[in-house]
Amino acid sequence: MGAAVAKDGTPSAAVLRRTRMALRVGAQLEHPLYVPTGGALHGGPPEAHVIRGLLRDAGVRPSRIIVEERAEDTLQSVMYCAQIIRGLDAAAVIVCTDRYHVARCRSLFRLAGIPTVAAPFLRAPAPAGMQRWLVSCVREAVALPFDVMLLLAARVRGRVSPS
Repeated sequence: MGAAVAKDGTPSAAVLRRTRMALRVGAQLEHPLYVPTGGALHGGPPEAHVIRGLLRDAGVRPSRIIVEERAEDTLQSVMYCAQIIRGLDAAAVIVCTDRYHVARCRSLFRLAGIPTVAAPFLRAPAPAGMQRWLVSCVREAVALPFDVMLLLAARVRGRVSPS
């Protein structure tokens, strides 16, 4: 899952954590396929392009990366990635994101008809401390039911397939 990048394309700590997680999980798989997601926000390059660069710098072949560069938030990431994933022969979809964010991502993917597995979390202290962690958890608690309602409404309108 994407996360903020600076205007100059410098990845945030969250992008680096999530990318390291994806690389670690992918190293255990025979033919991993990576789907970095995230659009261009706040005047910077698309988050997915920055993640793709990190993956390529780590030795992932370009043919193993499918970029989703339109999403502006988690819900859009899930919806756009679900469209991509439905066209693949994927044995499992492993969500690589931060611990506070994984419940919302996996719930939304499930509602979009994509079963997932959570990646094992990296043990890294939150650089901004407990206050930032709590703010992130509260944001997720508010965003989850809101995004679920939006996704269910999209399913009713036929914009998202439940399978």
